[in-house]
Amino acid sequence: MTRRTAGGANPLTILLRGAVLRCPRCGRRTLSSGWIKPPDPCPDCGLSFDRDNDATVGWIIVNLGITEILFVLFGLTALVVTWPHVPWTGLTIAAVVVNATLPFLLVPFSRTLWAAIEVLMDRMDGPARPA
Repeated sequence: MTRRTAGGANPLTILLRGAVLRCPRCGRRTLSSGWIKPPDPCPDCGLSFDRDNDATVGWIIVNLGITEILFVLFGLTALVVTWPHVPWTGLTIAAVVVNATLPFLLVPFSRTLWAAIEVLMDRMDGPARPA
């Protein structure tokens, strides 16, 4: 039996919504008000994307995790394709560029994906915690 949350959506749907910049709870599009700025609360369901410092730490961890997974895949692919004459200097420069730019490119995706994870953990589905 599949666990249902957030309006009857299954966990995979909630995570996919977060991965494509939709509200994880209701699926609404166009949440972002800027690339770096956190999205405003969802106008349909009220989901907040910047509730507390835990949310900030969470999306940063997601961001760096995705960055490093993609970096390892890039590095392994480059090694396999160029073996045995690996261009180490070029690979090092490319690695620096990937690790310097990818986190900025992933900011909005990391925020909504972290919100999806929090919805799955039922942290955001209940009433707001008192300050």
